[in-house]
Amino acid sequence: MIARLLLAVSATVAGGLLAARRLLRSRADDQLDEIDLAVVATTVRFRTRARPFLGGTVLVVAGTAELDLRRAHPAPTGIEIAITAVVGHLRLVIPPEWNLEVRVNRSLSLLQHQHAPAHPDAPWLRLIGRSWLARVEVVTRSAPVGVA
Repeated sequence: MIARLLLAVSATVAGGLLAARRLLRSRADDQLDEIDLAVVATTVRFRTRARPFLGGTVLVVAGTAELDLRRAHPAPTGIEIAITAVVGHLRLVIPPEWNLEVRVNRSLSLLQHQHAPAHPDAPWLRLIGRSWLARVEVVTRSAPVGVA
């Protein structure tokens, strides 16, 4: 009885994830000033080089997403990213000279960021949204240097 119930629940969840993966489309390009990134049951690494970059929305459901913002040029008003993470992992990589404001409602989730405040005139990244049973982390790294 319990085995059948677990099998039915597993099949329902797998079917729902497959349907969501087919229906939700990302609108993300490394030159777009605003992105809509949907990551469902997969792994995505995305780097943006937009000039200026305003932000966007990121949805992570049972997947892993890495959003590298080190080559983006923030808009004068800063960058605002609205996140929704459900049973997944979201990593944001930002330069150490940016300011960070995090307003994420968490339910049984882990939020990691060890970011020291930068200069008041430095660009701002505002991270808003919610997470359930997820891991959201903000990592600071220097921008990569290109080799000619």
